[in-house]
Amino acid sequence: VLVLSLDRLAAETYRRLQPSAERQLSRALGHPLELGPSRGLACFGVRLGPSRLQSLPSHPSSVELSGVAVSLDPLASLRHRLPVLEVDLQGAKATLRPSAEGSYWRLPERDPTAEPPRLVARLRLAQPARVLFERGSTVSKLALQGSVMLEPQRSRASALLRLRPLEPGSSRAGSLQMRGGGNWQTNQWQGQLTSRDIALAWPAALLEVGGELDGRVDGQLRLAWRDGEPDCQGELRLRKPSWRPRPNQPALSFDRPRLSCQGTAVTLASSAWRWGERSGRLGLQASWQPGELRLAQLDLSSGRSWLWARGALAPNPVLAGEWQLEPADLPLPAGVDRELVGSQLRGSLQLGGSWNQLQLSTRVSQASNALLGPWQAQLRWRDQRLLLDRFASTYLSGQGSLPLSLARGGGLSSGPLDLRLQLRRYPLPRLSPLLGADLQGVADAEGTIRGPLSGLT
Repeated sequence: VLVLSLDRLAAETYRRLQPSAERQLSRALGHPLELGPSRGLACFGVRLGPSRLQSLPSHPSSVELSGVAVSLDPLASLRHRLPVLEVDLQGAKATLRPSAEGSYWRLPERDPTAEPPRLVARLRLAQPARVLFERGSTVSKLALQGSVMLEPQRSRASALLRLRPLEPGSSRAGSLQMRGGGNWQTNQWQGQLTSRDIALAWPAALLEVGGELDGRVDGQLRLAWRDGEPDCQGELRLRKPSWRPRPNQPALSFDRPRLSCQGTAVTLASSAWRWGERSGRLGLQASWQPGELRLAQLDLSSGRSWLWARGALAPNPVLAGEWQLEPADLPLPAGVDRELVGSQLRGSLQLGGSWNQLQLSTRVSQASNALLGPWQAQLRWRDQRLLLDRFASTYLSGQGSLPLSLARGGGLSSGPLDLRLQLRRYPLPRLSPLLGADLQGVADAEGTIRGPLSGLT
């Protein structure tokens, strides 16, 4: 009888306090909170029924709970000299959708004049929570385990969390553990990220990386944020990573690359790569700051061909570099004499604009060419159009444009070519090796080529 009376008293007290508690917690969490009905007393606490954090038009994420148990930990309360609440979240399911700004959840701005509650809260997932990341038509399912401790009076928070995928066939996809904490008043944070045999496919799906990404990653990163400056220490080891743009295309693979960080510097040690019949090496060094990512050096090589670049990657690309293409590194159609192709092509490049609307320009030259002699050209790609601003050799000059865009699913899509050419006193003997006939004299011509590339024969 006593227990029943206490249950009724607790239920009645909860009903009176529920509206006020929902309003206060809704303001703190940034979403409307609907607490479930009382399910009776627990040891030093109460149990609540199904509860949920509702979505908003501007922030469409939501959280559902099958139950909540709140209890007081007497011994921990004595140690902390503050009430320590244990909050067990049962049957949690979070559906995270990005807002118009791209964030999955945003807490409201904290009022610096408000007095923080004098308590400590330990939130624990009684069972692994189901987390659904929804972005467009893409849905990634993860299991989340762990706990979070909040100490508002000291402006401190700490967490130990473990993520693993829930997709079909993901039993061997590995896991990601995050341990860390800090002070939101001083904005100082530190943590440790541990990757245990993670299959690259599931973070790639979460980040919407196109194509098929395969391979696994192990390693540990120690991360810190002090006085507005980031700090990273550690290394990630990738095993048999490969990326295939489409199922019917060859995969780009790397041989045991290592990605490391020290302070704000990120380094990919020079690693061998292969894409179909092509192979070479790739290495890079970059540095990152809040809102900025800079490429200190990118080195890409294959045979005697190479490319290097440096500059800013974020928030928008501002890159400059140089490159060399050795014709001997390219497959040529059967019957084409390599002597006709000429010496290596060398040039400079600049990448600008924004990641949504890239602008690329390059200057290219060839010191010797059996058909054209030495030549130079300047090209630009912007607004989905390739522009030949200038082509100049001893005998041939030209200008033109070609609509050229990235097709959905990879590859290039082109429109009609518009090319204007002027040929001045061209020595016909230069064509003799190509045509297999002895030609004499010179030629002059001027005209325009218009139409689809498929019409050129």
